[in-house]
Amino acid sequence: MNLTTKEMIVTSLFAALTAIGALLTIPIGPVPVTLQVLFTLTAGALLGARLGLLSQILYLFIGAVGLPVYA
Repeated sequence: MNLTTKEMIVTSLFAALTAIGALLTIPIGPVPVTLQVLFTLTAGALLGARLGLLSQILYLFIGAVGLPVYA
């Protein structure tokens, strides 16, 4: 898979936004809602299936390495 520099930057940006969105909560009712869902769906809508999936795999990899990015 050959990626251009722009595709790498945008994919990494959405992985970072997903990680940041997991930490931001909106207190609606008894269960707070995180912005992680918004950034995940936005990545798929704006980047397409291939790059959206790649950004979320990168997010999972960042969490698997040990950084505290999961909600």
